[in-house]
Amino acid sequence: FPNALGDPVNYVKANPLGAHFMRDTITTGPGLAATDRNGFFRIEGLPTSSPVDIFAEHDDHLPCLVRHVIAGGPPLEVRLERGVFVEGRVVGPDGNPVPGAAVTIEEDLPYRFDFSAPRVRPVRTDEGGKFLLRGVPPRPCKLSVSPPAEYLEPEPERLRLTAPLTGHVVRLEAGAWIEGIAREHPSQT
Repeated sequence: FPNALGDPVNYVKANPLGAHFMRDTITTGPGLAATDRNGFFRIEGLPTSSPVDIFAEHDDHLPCLVRHVIAGGPPLEVRLERGVFVEGRVVGPDGNPVPGAAVTIEEDLPYRFDFSAPRVRPVRTDEGGKFLLRGVPPRPCKLSVSPPAEYLEPEPERLRLTAPLTGHVVRLEAGAWIEGIAREHPSQT
């Protein structure tokens, strides 16, 4: 897997869609592969007559989907686009960190997006409220945060990314609540 400049990208995970694949561990087996230090890979155990869609991912590059690849055909070359990263924190109204918030980012496209296309994987904030999204498209994006229940979910934030973004802060608003008690209705006899 070369990058956009043609340099090999090592440790890219590649698999046919639908195969079991663990993002955080490089595994191999039928239908699974990881590139070596020279960018080469081999996916084995595929049907010879049916086209398959190949999904490739690397933390520092945008995920890539190659559709309708026939096993046994000419060698496949995939060019991966280097992404940027977004690093920041999610804090509550008091400025204290909010652990466990889900943070996602996707391209801000003016038309309906192909939902089967790969996207940057969501992350959760750590105990310090910090997050790091890698392999983000260097284009206009929408950053979304799904906070724990005691906070309001903010509107997605539009970002114009051309380089890595560090120190980004998302401040949440506290949510209100309803308390009550449920009792059995007295039976009528």
